[in-house]
Amino acid sequence: MMSTNIEDKRGFKRYTCHSACEINIDSEVCSGFVVDYSDGLGVITEKSPLIKNGTRAIVRILESGEEIEVQVAHLLEMGNEIKIGFKRVGSLKGNLKAFKLPDLLIGLQRGTNTGILEIVSGSIVKRVYIKNGDMIYASSSYEEDHLGEMLLKEGKITIEQFNQASHLLLTTGQKLGKILVDMSCLTPRELYRSVQCQVQEIILSLFTHEESSFEFRDGSLPGKDLITLRISAADIIYLGIKRIKSFVYLKQMCPSPDDILIMSQNPMNAFQSLSLSEDDKKILSLIDGNSVLKETLKRSPSDDFEALKTICAFLNIGIIKEKKQGEQSALLSAEDVLHEGLDGTPEEYLDKVAELNLLCDAADYYYFLGIDKEASDEEIQKAYYKISHQFHADRHFEFPKNDIKGKLIRINTYASEAHNFLSDPDKRKRYDKTLLQEDPAIIESEKKGGPDGISIPEIIDENLEGGADVVPTGSDGEIPEESQTRYELGVAYMEMGLVEEAITEFRLSAQDPAKRVICIKEIAAHYTGEGDYEQAIQEFRQLIEDVPADDKELLDVKYELAHIHVKNKNYEDSLRLYQEIQSCDREFNDIAGKIEEVTTLLSGQKV
Repeated sequence: MMSTNIEDKRGFKRYTCHSACEINIDSEVCSGFVVDYSDGLGVITEKSPLIKNGTRAIVRILESGEEIEVQVAHLLEMGNEIKIGFKRVGSLKGNLKAFKLPDLLIGLQRGTNTGILEIVSGSIVKRVYIKNGDMIYASSSYEEDHLGEMLLKEGKITIEQFNQASHLLLTTGQKLGKILVDMSCLTPRELYRSVQCQVQEIILSLFTHEESSFEFRDGSLPGKDLITLRISAADIIYLGIKRIKSFVYLKQMCPSPDDILIMSQNPMNAFQSLSLSEDDKKILSLIDGNSVLKETLKRSPSDDFEALKTICAFLNIGIIKEKKQGEQSALLSAEDVLHEGLDGTPEEYLDKVAELNLLCDAADYYYFLGIDKEASDEEIQKAYYKISHQFHADRHFEFPKNDIKGKLIRINTYASEAHNFLSDPDKRKRYDKTLLQEDPAIIESEKKGGPDGISIPEIIDENLEGGADVVPTGSDGEIPEESQTRYELGVAYMEMGLVEEAITEFRLSAQDPAKRVICIKEIAAHYTGEGDYEQAIQEFRQLIEDVPADDKELLDVKYELAHIHVKNKNYEDSLRLYQEIQSCDREFNDIAGKIEEVTTLLSGQKV
């Protein structure tokens, strides 16, 4: 059996630790020793009847004084002692000196978390808004990070314009973005791009915060999600570390000059979304699993300091690692990682994703990986890497208008599961026995190509030609914008106070039936907030005419329209809508209570 050398698949990196601790359980305190930590803690202590699976405790790390609320996830007996695997209860928090920012960002992305990462350094507070693991927005209390200051430093506005806009901001209370657009300093599109740059700059600035405290609060994002940034954790880490100017700080992250570096064999690490410069691609190609660091630096096309930053970025991203004593040569090479894994047009790729996602329910492991039942260990490994490369979860960044992240994660999970079973002789033997017991009709169906005649090797290996640069154009030759982009611009403009521009974008996006309901809701919400109930009602009435009677969203649209009627004191119209909803779904929200509430209001109005 070949050594696959697949690394720990935890979302958050596991750190070694050597610190005494106190474990407080129901006011009883026992001593222990922390040996590792991540989004949980590994602690060794003496056996105690108080410690069992599910037990909650407070662990105080004596060296740092940090107290962490935890719950026992698993136990391992070690003679008179036990090793406890604690998982954290509540928010993930700590200090960037111990829990490195790159590991934090990658962990949150892989965990598909939604919430706010808050980083505090003295009086400065910076927040990164994360949706389904992806960084979408950031804010900062530091004055130099504010939009006006950044535009001024970049030469996009003059000092005179900055001062005038700042004065109008104080006197009118309008948002700076709207003021700058009204002053013709920026177009709405230029403002949108500037906010994207501002968000990215705030996140990149965090890489200079060596000892800041952090806390990630899981949960829904407050208010509207202002979608301004789409960038992978790997790209942010790469750009952030490349900006470091302190050699002392950089040296702390570097291995010894005599250490050998090797490509990661974990496809989750190896195939992350990463946009490299040509010089840095050459540096990555020098990582061969045989050369020591100082030799790699000598052969680099960049000077030593720049090359060292690049290598540190690769190490922090996890794309490379230090080679352990006796570790075999890597099956995955830099060439494999740098090879573009996406074939064909975007449309064809999305079709492949949909097909593979369906096959997670219908295909056995061999069929899914595109190998036969006599495949060797190396063939299994290569097939696993091939799927992992082409369908890595980070691919969703290349398709911002398509919600495929969940499907990609599912494909990778199933591929990993297939690899796990088939690369272990005992598991493979048991799995093969279960296949022999399957319904012959199912097996025959798979021989013919599975559901709808789909063949896994065709999906993975199909050599698609052309079309990648073919984009549909309008009658005037311009490239039409997708409805999702229009919608996101509308959300962004509304947040910036550019109401007219926002409504224009929403109406353009609403031409797509799939976006019509959400866009009209945004427009109506604006009018409702302004107290223009009649206009909001008009928007919803038109929407109701456009929504098919069997559409699930129709009841929700009627419900919101009824609520606006109440605000406008049109109680009879509101009651009629609520009753229509109740006749279709008696359990819809709090419909019975709404009918009772409006009936009371109507009675009072008549009196």
